[in-house]
Amino acid sequence: MSSKLSLPIESHLAGALQKLKANGQLVLEAEPGAGKTTRFPLALLDSGLTSGLIIVVQPRRIAARMVAHFLAETMQESAGDTIGYQVRFEKRLGPKTRVLFMTEGMLLRRMQGDPELEGVGAVIVDEFHERSLALDVMVALLGKLVRSRTDKLWLVVMSATMDGQKVAEYLGGAEHISVPGRVFPVEMKHLDVPSQNHLDQQVRVAVGRALSENSEGHILVFLPGVAEIRRARKACEKYQRAGEIEIFDLHGSLALKAQRQALAKTNCRKIILSTNIAETSLTIDGVRAVIDSGLVRESRFNQQRGASSLVMCNISQASATQRAGRAGRTQEGTCYRLYTRQAYGRFSAYDTPEILRADLAEPMLMLESLGLKIELMPFLDAPPETALLQARSLLKKLSAIGDEGLLSLGKEMLRLPLHPRLGRLVLAAKETGAGADGALLAALLAERDIRQNRDEPLETGDSDLLALRDLFTEVEKAGFSERMMRHARLNVLSVQRVRQARDQLLRSISCKKSSTDNEDALLQAILLAYPDQVARMAVASGKRKGEQDLVMVGGGRAALHASSVVREGEWVVALDVEERQTGTDRRAWARQVSRIEPDWLLDHFEDEVEAVDGIEWDGARGRVDAISQLRYGSLVLEESRERAKPDEAVTELLITEAMRKGAEQFVDMGAFASLVRRLEYAREFFPDVEVPEVSRDDAQSQLRLAAKGLTSLKELSAVNCVKRAEESLSYEVQNVLRKQLPTQVSLKGGRKLTVTYEPDKPPWVQSYLQDFFGMDQGPAIASGRLALTLHLLAPNRRAVQVTGDLPGFWDNHYPGLRQSLMRRYPRHGWPEDPRTASPTRPTRRRKKQS
Repeated sequence: MSSKLSLPIESHLAGALQKLKANGQLVLEAEPGAGKTTRFPLALLDSGLTSGLIIVVQPRRIAARMVAHFLAETMQESAGDTIGYQVRFEKRLGPKTRVLFMTEGMLLRRMQGDPELEGVGAVIVDEFHERSLALDVMVALLGKLVRSRTDKLWLVVMSATMDGQKVAEYLGGAEHISVPGRVFPVEMKHLDVPSQNHLDQQVRVAVGRALSENSEGHILVFLPGVAEIRRARKACEKYQRAGEIEIFDLHGSLALKAQRQALAKTNCRKIILSTNIAETSLTIDGVRAVIDSGLVRESRFNQQRGASSLVMCNISQASATQRAGRAGRTQEGTCYRLYTRQAYGRFSAYDTPEILRADLAEPMLMLESLGLKIELMPFLDAPPETALLQARSLLKKLSAIGDEGLLSLGKEMLRLPLHPRLGRLVLAAKETGAGADGALLAALLAERDIRQNRDEPLETGDSDLLALRDLFTEVEKAGFSERMMRHARLNVLSVQRVRQARDQLLRSISCKKSSTDNEDALLQAILLAYPDQVARMAVASGKRKGEQDLVMVGGGRAALHASSVVREGEWVVALDVEERQTGTDRRAWARQVSRIEPDWLLDHFEDEVEAVDGIEWDGARGRVDAISQLRYGSLVLEESRERAKPDEAVTELLITEAMRKGAEQFVDMGAFASLVRRLEYAREFFPDVEVPEVSRDDAQSQLRLAAKGLTSLKELSAVNCVKRAEESLSYEVQNVLRKQLPTQVSLKGGRKLTVTYEPDKPPWVQSYLQDFFGMDQGPAIASGRLALTLHLLAPNRRAVQVTGDLPGFWDNHYPGLRQSLMRRYPRHGWPEDPRTASPTRPTRRRKKQS
């Protein structure tokens, strides 16, 4: 950030301030390099529009600190004089401070205690395009405050990539001004085809290319997270040459000194491996090449599990533009994109606002303390209704709010700079005399993992969080020796951050450092903070057979990470669940869990435990069971079961399972088709009788009749479903079927034949031709109106004729067949006049005696 160059915004400052004075609100849309962040706050200060404090909101701590230090230097002062800043764990301000840089979270906490912002004359919201949840809540509150405060509050919203007109309309008609930037040409170089290499190797190749194609200037590499930065640093070590090329990390969790080293001017070339904090506000002099991974880690709220997790995803096109622009801030540059042009075309235009993908419990509680309902707040983008419902449900489970609003415990939570979950943990631990341990546990959860490699497993125990507490306690007893921390493979900076957060919490709850041996009390405090993250251990199946899964209370499953210390016990609380995608496989992993006892759910959440009576299919026994359960959400705490008593619901469940196995296993489909055909004939020939319509495919209804009063597949298999279906018909219909559409008919000689009824065919019988001797007409049914088709068999039981006209057969076909039959079967009688002959039975040829 150089002060020697004239910046494009300088010629627009007077007009912008005039518009602000006329309207009270201004939306300043300025392209990268315009100088809005460094020039506008000082211009407002010099304008005399306000004698009050000017607050400049910077979404990132590193930007708030760096810009404040830079502006103080331009005024030949130190940060904390005219220009100050306030971020978590650090502040530089004094009685002379007129311009105060702070993060949106810090301003929200200030508004929580001082809703009117007494003494504040103007608020400048920078980088609004980042659209964090806190930014959206803060701007909504500021919009209300501008309209309600008696004295003037000037409001300015600034960004390089936002829909400025939309924001101006949202603020009720604010003035809108656009300022061109000072961006030098940047050449875009995309991949021709997607790379199959790991990201660190892609970065290594791209850095080598950038060094060879650019003889001077720094290289800025955008990566999705700290883990990727660590791996990329190792892959690029071969390029590092003392005094010539140095590699620097740049991310929010670095110490201020390390951040300054990455940004400071040097005589050597720098390879800066950065998260997206370098996208905006920070200008790194001398960057000639940008390498863009096209990836970012976002916090996303999983509505099914009711928890947030970090998910790696593609950046937006707006973000890609911001990243590329870093190479053209002070001179021409090149952007090497580790993705194809086609992939870029599939990126969304803008970042998804966090309010559409975040847990809303924290802002909901804060707004409740101000007497506001988040559901009624006029946000730029309305939050999802399901997320609002889940946030309110969680706050009720945490005893923070009730139906009438904020509860006393919720007020205590608001005094702590924590998410309501962690505030509940601290307060619950304090109630049992373990406030110091509770503060440490909350700090461990709120800050980055203190281990250098969080995938490295620890000893088996009851809680991953308590295992981390033990690690922290060991180094604390050693006076936080850096040597010991490194030997224990701990991240020194993370330990320091946890220590700062813990000590801050101890001051907030007026508690001294101490420890407790009552681990059950701490485990219960953890449960009170995560009542919606209860899970039951289960054995994974499929490709991961034998591994451990967690069945979550809200539905769904998460795989237990191999690094977890918890390997025994059935009931746990999942504290850290993240989603990870490998190819097309996206899976949730539980990294931190803590053991609980199911009785604790009854002790603390009696209203959430429900007694449920019902029926359930017992697949092992193949029957319907009656069950009595105690459930916490979807999880069963206790259960008793016995064979169900038959009723309508039991029948339906039995039928469902039978149909799943296949109706043909329980219903003689041929016999059923025969019954359906007989009923069709009954409707046709006896219209006066009320015959029910039964579909040929309606085997399920027959199963239902058969299953009445039964509870198992074994019983159902033993039932003649078709017979039971026929018995269920009215007496009149049964009488028609029995007498008019029988399943058997008798011939003149006394032989009984089975009548076969088939779909779309006339009914038929079969027997030896000789059985029909002495008959002038073939048998008929339905009072003689439906002649049966005859299958006339030779002695070898093969049909010699199929006919429905027996007289015609005797007259036209029999004489010719007789000669053939006499030759083939000489032992049988073949009379010339079959109408007058007596029926005979074919004789079997006896075997010759040896």
